Amino acid sequence: MVQLTKDLTRTYELGDINEYPILGGEIIYQGAAIGLEVASGYVRSLQAGDKFVGFAEDNINASNASDGEKNIRVKRRGSVTLELSGATITDIGKSLYATDDNTFTLSSAGSSVYIGQISRHQYDSEIIVDFDSATIPPAVV
Repeated sequence: MVQLTKDLTRTYELGDINEYPILGGEIIYQGAAIGLEVASGYVRSLQAGDKFVGFAEDNINASNASDGEKNIRVKRRGSVTLELSGATITDIGKSLYATDDNTFTLSSAGSSVYIGQISRHQYDSEIIVDFDSATIPPAVV
């Protein structure tokens, strides 16, 4: 590529929605945390070791599809209400991790996947989490 010498109209995407091709054989439920399986480049219901890309907007059944045959729309940033066993008001500001598409923890141990920061404790185990799939996970000390 060379430096521009005239105006160039670029295409921009606005908002907080993204769309990804799904790994074949997957069934993804609305609201599931979605992970990118780095080795294949396809997304699936989040599993330990994946890269978090957002939360599923739809229910997609790709159980009889090949890799990439179907796509899923995800909410890639925002605030979401989640369940965290044992959550308390003192968890505000802490990092939240996931071990699968609906299991959340404060522990970064093992292959837990960084989701975001707890911004509010609602009641009992209900929390509000600010998430952005483009955010780099904090360093584990």
